[in-house]
Formats: sequence, C-alpha cells, structure tokens
Amino acid sequence: METMVRITPDCGDAAAALSAALEQIRRARREGILTGPATIEFAGGTYAFTRGVGFAEDDSGTADRPLIIRAAPGQQVRFSGGRALDGFVPVTNSAILAQLPPEARGAVWRYDLRSQGITDIGVFHSRGFGRPVAPAMLEFFYKNRPMPLARWPKDGFATINGVPVASKDEHGGALGTLENGFFYD
Repeated sequence: METMVRITPDCGDAAAALSAALEQIRRARREGILTGPATIEFAGGTYAFTRGVGFAEDDSGTADRPLIIRAAPGQQVRFSGGRALDGFVPVTNSAILAQLPPEARGAVWRYDLRSQGITDIGVFHSRGFGRPVAPAMLEFFYKNRPMPLARWPKDGFATINGVPVASKDEHGGALGTLENGFFYD
C-alpha cells in the first residue's frame, strides 16, 4: 500500500506540517499499515520555515519502501527560512544623520527587528583562510537580492599597516589579535 500526504501553502507552520506528515508515515509503518512507498507532496507556493525539521534514519526508507518528498507535478515550491518585513521608516535621529553625507540623509531607513520578535541576529564570525566553519548570521534581502553588510571602504580595500603587538611569531614579526584591531592608512 502506498501513502500520499499533501501539504499546502496555507498550512501555517511548514516545519510543523512536514514534521506531522513524517510522524504520520512513521506511525503507519510501525503499525504495519504502510508497507510500500510513501510520498509527501507539497502543492505549489512558498512555505515559511521558522525552525528545522528532524529526520530519522528510518525516514530514508528502502528501495522497495522509499520516502519521497517532492513538489506536486508541474508546480513550483519554495522553502524559505526568512520573514517578510514591512514598516521601515526613515532615520530621523539627528546624531546619526550628522554622520552621513548630505546626499545620503534622506535615503537611510531603519527597522525595529525586536518589534517582530527577531532578537537573535547571529554572530559575525571571521570566515575563510582556514578558519573554522561557523553558522551564517542574519541575512537581509531586498527585491530578492542579498544586501551586503555595511562596510568601509565601500569599494576596494584599506591597507593594513600594522597591529597592536600582542606577541611575536617565530621570526620575530609582530602578531596581533582580532580583538585589538589594526592600524590602517
């Protein structure tokens, strides 16, 4: 016997809906009701995930009893861990505006993430060059394009010309720490 579980975009919490579908299939297999393939099918649309979904080893199924998770035929499904935000307002704080070039002052907007229950924006970790892998921090997209972190200089690089010495390397060169910063031209 084959089982088909359908999930639609109006399910609310997509993680809960998928978890419930998985549990329904697990239960049917444990009780011997489900002896063949199982399919979880998502109707076309965008599904908001606010948390992860756990899969167990048995969820993989077998060659004759696979678990298939797919979009409905001919439909496009999008999983999103993001949240749509509205309510941006122009920056009016004179101390902040004074730090901006005059031509930018009317173009800078702010948003209160805490008002939407977003309190964990992650931690910025130094990446690459053999550093350990770290989870990504909060990302921001506008019109389906990722927005870069604010940075200086906007283009190119600033030349580092020294560091507050924290120690010396094996050749007597100065070593600093990220916490102590660096000097630049």
